[in-house]
Amino acid sequence: MGFEIEAFHHEVAAGQHEIDFKYTEALKSADNIMTFKLAVKTLAQKNGLHATFMPKPIFGVNGSGMHTNMSLFKDGANIFYDEKVEKGLSEIAHHSIAGLLHHVNGMSAVTNPLAKEPNGKNTTCA
Repeated sequence: MGFEIEAFHHEVAAGQHEIDFKYTEALKSADNIMTFKLAVKTLAQKNGLHATFMPKPIFGVNGSGMHTNMSLFKDGANIFYDEKVEKGLSEIAHHSIAGLLHHVNGMSAVTNPLAKEPNGKNTTCA
């Protein structure tokens, strides 16, 4: 399918698996993820099953959420890393994290489009 899987293994809950894509540029990664998710859902449906990537579809049972690792390279060097500081995170890494936190509400509309209200009804995040 044009992308490389670095590793995969069974996770905690029944039917739950971790699949690690090899890193690549952001747009290519996004395309790979959407292609993979569509293929998995389509194959499941053709076999009378349902695949979901919801992190917690059933209360108290682990789901199949998704986490994303990010790095930033310049001239072949990881500019999120600074060997001179205790935790190894560069000033640029701290600014990047601050930017993500600043825009978390807007990003949640894309990353978590549905949420449950206390009354159990679905609502959109914004």
